Amino acid sequence: MKKYNNAPVTNQALSQALCCLRDQLGNGEWIPYTLSIYDAGDDAMVFASGGGVTFSKLAGTGTFTIPDGVFLFSATITGETADLATNNFIVDVTSAGGTHNDNVATMFAPTVQVANITTVDAGGPTAGLPFVYDIDNDPQKQIVDLGGGSISVRVINLNVYTKWAIIVNF
Repeated sequence: MKKYNNAPVTNQALSQALCCLRDQLGNGEWIPYTLSIYDAGDDAMVFASGGGVTFSKLAGTGTFTIPDGVFLFSATITGETADLATNNFIVDVTSAGGTHNDNVATMFAPTVQVANITTVDAGGPTAGLPFVYDIDNDPQKQIVDLGGGSISVRVINLNVYTKWAIIVNF
């Protein structure tokens, strides 16, 4: 247990004190939430402000569906060559509520990183067999769709890795 000014601060108290989001209606109210890290399905782990985020892969596209009132902070998707369509993978993030990603003026774009995790087959990651992030911005990331509370990012030429991880941070 941590102490601040000799008063005990529990993880629960710290979480409750720090974990609030502005009401999605924009009326300025703060709403509490619980931090959650969980498997959203189909090789995706998420860090969100609550449960209910789901993920599915189909034909080179991975889709996150986020329920109303939940915010996706971060996600990691793992995949391999068989998950690609024409050497590319599209990550689509669709929110049920909120006032962002309707157009360029409300665009809330994620930061996207790619890691080559092929060394997992040889026992990696280790110091000698590391997972390597974003080598010279290759594979390239592109925003390819925006609107209706959804944003899509395409990672092109992902076939340069037999196994990969896409890390999405909002």
